[in-house]
Amino acid sequence: MTVVVGHATRFGAGSGNTSTEEYEFLSCDLGADGSHREATGMRGSRSQYETSVVDGTESVEGSVVIEPRPNDLTAWLPRILGANGVAASVVPEFVCNVERSAEQNLYSGCKVDRATFTASSTQNLQLALDIVGKTEATQAFPNIAASLSVLQPYVLHQAVITLGSNTIAVDNLEIVIANNVLRDRFYNTQTRSEIPEGGRTVTLGCDNPFNSTDVAFYDIARAGVTGSVAFTNGNYSITFTFANLKMPRARQPIGGRDQALDKRLALTAYATAAAAELVITNDAT
Repeated sequence: MTVVVGHATRFGAGSGNTSTEEYEFLSCDLGADGSHREATGMRGSRSQYETSVVDGTESVEGSVVIEPRPNDLTAWLPRILGANGVAASVVPEFVCNVERSAEQNLYSGCKVDRATFTASSTQNLQLALDIVGKTEATQAFPNIAASLSVLQPYVLHQAVITLGSNTIAVDNLEIVIANNVLRDRFYNTQTRSEIPEGGRTVTLGCDNPFNSTDVAFYDIARAGVTGSVAFTNGNYSITFTFANLKMPRARQPIGGRDQALDKRLALTAYATAAAAELVITNDAT
């Protein structure tokens, strides 16, 4: 028996009919889930008969987690936002190739349903991409290893986080961009025929020390505040700019004698008359 382990796998993406970009990744469960439908009527027996089963719909979906380098983000931000840096009304389709050693697949008609950026003092900046697609096919993984990034990932201590006029310290960070795509559009086809976007939601979460300096965040006025998160590593940078962030007042628990009294900030981003809810500026040069 031959055992296949993770280092023998690869992940790629592209805007055409096959992937042109290969990515170093932490995990991936993108794939196709089929279904069976069966007759459920009465036929004088409690048994289910094998001839009553027919193939049902097939759904392509899953997630891939990467530690995005600056040039990785150049390719992924338009797929997440729908435009280069600014949240747009439509997000584009793309393809993914996944090599699992014994099986090599192409996933077409893909869209980013949700993108989650996370970072902490013990973790590089990670990007979890929840992907929804249309079809799975067999295709050999393309020869694109030369496209793997050689740049460094970002880390939390490279980030500056501001809310209103305050620069704050955080123990962790989470930015979620959810396109909330509709997954039920099959239109008398076995695989998805359309993946339309739903309403977009953008959130910012972090744990911030509950001290005299930042106590104002216990009760943020309903008008909200502006905000930004900026990672900088040498000449490379990525900045998330939020036009308006709101959070209702939430209780402040006391966990115990030896636990830090941190405030969980769970903010929702909103568009204003002058700006989109989120603008991302990525400098990969």
